Amino acid sequence: LYAGHLCDSDLSKDQTQRFSQKIQSRLNHLEQQVKDMLIFVRDDVKLTDTITTEQLMIELEVAMEVVMNNGKAQYSIDNQFPQALMKCNRESMVGVLMNLVNNGVQAAGHGAEINIVVRMTDDQQLTIGIIDNGPGISEQMMANLQEPFFTTKSQGTGLGLSVVRAVAQAHHGDFRLACEVGLGCVASIRLPVAEPVQQDGSNNL
Repeated sequence: LYAGHLCDSDLSKDQTQRFSQKIQSRLNHLEQQVKDMLIFVRDDVKLTDTITTEQLMIELEVAMEVVMNNGKAQYSIDNQFPQALMKCNRESMVGVLMNLVNNGVQAAGHGAEINIVVRMTDDQQLTIGIIDNGPGISEQMMANLQEPFFTTKSQGTGLGLSVVRAVAQAHHGDFRLACEVGLGCVASIRLPVAEPVQQDGSNNL
């Protein structure tokens, strides 16, 4: 539909830009759905990369650019352990974090605020939290969200959170979702670090 509009030679510059942004947004959505399907079907996530949380956040910021611009959303990143090393599948990890960011932006709507916090637990587990200012989710809805293919979105697959959980488990971690109606949600992925980390964020080599 949007591509067809772009074929109209009478479009203004603003209209052309708007339709181009919509096309890009839908293509990003389709790409995420394909990635979710492939991970869900293959159940195969190989941990071939060793990167710092700083590198991960840089790649996530690049991936978030279109979503944030289209939704007129704002975000902040509080990375308390930027030099912490993690053994991961870089593409899958960025993908599931984007999945959670997308959920937060869609839930909060126009002008969403997304806060990303990277911290370390006392038992040396790395936690990446995606916090939104959306309307939150009821307990009944939370229970339904645990089931694959359940979705409230007209164009959703219902695989998003199942894929996030599967990828977290493939990284020897887990996924947690905490919501409160009217106060938004906190989606957290907890992962082991590749090496012990000191309180100042440096690695014990």
